[in-house]
Amino acid sequence: MTSNTPCLLGLDCGTQSAKACGWRLDGEPVARGEAALGVQNPREGWAEQDPGEWWTSARDALLAELRKAGVEAAP
Repeated sequence: MTSNTPCLLGLDCGTQSAKACGWRLDGEPVARGEAALGVQNPREGWAEQDPGEWWTSARDALLAELRKAGVEAAP
């Protein structure tokens, strides 16, 4: 892929991980990145997440995807 190849980027922040995926405009996947999200269980039957970790995991997934695609990226 050249640096001027148009691509689409998708980001999915779920309950267990954040995932990023890039596709060329013809639908061919370029790269995929993923970063885990932690879940705390302070009491039986409870599940909580730190909203700050949503951003961190999304950023880490995006950086992993971009690096796999050969794009230089800094946090």
